[in-house]
Amino acid sequence: MKSFISHIKYLLSIYFLGIILFSLIRGILLITQWEQVQFLPEPFILLAKAFLIGLWFDTVISCYILFFPLFILLLLSAIGIENRTLTKGIHIFICICYSLVLISCVGNIPYFNEFFKHINASILNWKDDKGFVFSMIKNDKTYILYFLLALVISIIFSAISSLIYKRIYKSYKSQIGFHSSYKVVGLRLFLFLILSGLCFLGVRGRISKKSPIRVGTAYFCNYAFPNQLGLNPIFYFGTTLIESQKQSHQQIHLMPDTDAINWARLYYQPTDTLLSPIARLITYQGEKKNYNVVVIIMEGMSAEYMKRHGNSHSQTTFLDSLSAQSTYFENYYTTGIHTMNGIFSTLFSYPALFMQHPMKSAEILHYGGLPYELKKNGYQTAYFTTHDDQFDNVGGFLAMNDVEFIMSQKNYPSDKVLSTLGVPDDYMFERSIQELNRMAANKKPFFAAMMTASNHGPITIPSYFKPKSGDLKDQILEYSDWALRKFFEMAKKEAWFDNTIFVFTADHGANVGEQLYEIPLSRLHSPLIIYKKDMPIQQKTSLASQVDIFPTIMGMLNISYVNNTFGQDLLAQGRKYVVINYDNTVACLSDSLMYLYSSQTGKEGLYPYKLKKADDLLQQQFSTAKDMKQYLFSTMQTAQYMINKRLVSSKRK
Repeated sequence: MKSFISHIKYLLSIYFLGIILFSLIRGILLITQWEQVQFLPEPFILLAKAFLIGLWFDTVISCYILFFPLFILLLLSAIGIENRTLTKGIHIFICICYSLVLISCVGNIPYFNEFFKHINASILNWKDDKGFVFSMIKNDKTYILYFLLALVISIIFSAISSLIYKRIYKSYKSQIGFHSSYKVVGLRLFLFLILSGLCFLGVRGRISKKSPIRVGTAYFCNYAFPNQLGLNPIFYFGTTLIESQKQSHQQIHLMPDTDAINWARLYYQPTDTLLSPIARLITYQGEKKNYNVVVIIMEGMSAEYMKRHGNSHSQTTFLDSLSAQSTYFENYYTTGIHTMNGIFSTLFSYPALFMQHPMKSAEILHYGGLPYELKKNGYQTAYFTTHDDQFDNVGGFLAMNDVEFIMSQKNYPSDKVLSTLGVPDDYMFERSIQELNRMAANKKPFFAAMMTASNHGPITIPSYFKPKSGDLKDQILEYSDWALRKFFEMAKKEAWFDNTIFVFTADHGANVGEQLYEIPLSRLHSPLIIYKKDMPIQQKTSLASQVDIFPTIMGMLNISYVNNTFGQDLLAQGRKYVVINYDNTVACLSDSLMYLYSSQTGKEGLYPYKLKKADDLLQQQFSTAKDMKQYLFSTMQTAQYMINKRLVSSKRK
């Protein structure tokens, strides 16, 4: 019986050690997100409950790791088999499993700080670019600190667990055969069954027959951070991975296609339903205006960085000053939180669809959008990036979608490449001016999209730029804004400047300030500045979406076209709702309310986001929520249908 009890002591000791280290990592995450605590009512109570829920989820992961060792050790011991080599092997197995899990939990912290979300299955979208992603991580000093922290915690676990092993098993010997009475053997088997059952319940997380523990179990209040703090990152990643692999989750199934299409037709009023369910012919009177078009997609630029949106710092002096001289959209939102979403939606006016990668499908579809329509109207088309254009398959996708010239890292001198993200923004702008001059010399209008990257880790600031701020994140914002100003001043000196529309937008925003909701809106609220010399200055407060850039530009150019997208001309009509996507959580925004839906938990809510309150108004304003849900679901489902049926092009067959 002594060896049997020793196994139980060992397994319980390992369990408690793991729980302590999981809680330590959760505490470190809390410290890195401490600014969110100040916005919580009764923060001590909410955080305490989040940590208690964390113990629950950590127990699930621990039971997954310990179930096999418990089963083997206790069953063999119960029937009289003790093997020192096997026990040592199981100890090594436990050390490896726990170390990998603890390292992953530490690695989740910088990801959470970037996305306000635990690591999920969406990272698999970068599996073909893992070398590029690894280089970004390797060159970011903050990741080195977390790597060292993960290493220290895994060493602590291995060292303490080894001490536990040595103390408990110091007189442990291998043996085979019964050396106890049948009553003792029966008692061992009974305890084995009880403990195995408890461990299985620990794996399941709940006693309820209907459902095991789920991600939604962690959500106990109306505040996003405490809800997420309790989740174990390994549990969250595993759950999203399983769901993403299910056939039913490969495609969107929010509502029947026929219902979605019927609603979409009401919203978009199509005139060419033979082309697609939402295709409409947009016609303009008079001559088209052959303005050049330059669209600058800024990396990670949240509107909350700007002084006009309440930021007390002055890192975006150029953007603030230009916004006052342009058409500026106060309430503009990107469709998603990843660069792939930003490029795709800006140029092709399609929404982000949960965790799908729009540019990495096996078959590259041809979309109607800025490159196609402008090229069809005699424009030269180009795309500029600071780094490898094959990351996210951007280069291949754009080449198949009417972008004639792509400038990327391979076009720059090697000594100008400072990191995995290639050359600094201002050098890309310098080279782009040269190329735009070349294109202008062809006496044909040009369209150019530019994707900056400096405001993304690994942060690398050129030595010739002297920031005023002390914090590195503030410094890179200063630099990014300075580089934009430098480009604009260089462009002003060129003959084509007066005849060019400049659009400044972002791929997505960033986590800035208070985050009340499961979707941090600062991650999607971005600047949209449209500048053309001698055009009226307008400050627009109506809703605007990233998908609206293409139709708005076409309206400014007075070019008739087939709009087979989900965007609309912001200068010609208002927008009632905006659809936004946060991996497996989506939302519909009105000018005051946000309807939110999680595809993973099925949770939905209606929040007064403009008042920055966490009150859920779903029951009080059920009809409004229903209308917003209908718009959200039908938009996404129709987009999925059009992609599946290859109806995304504006070309008539």
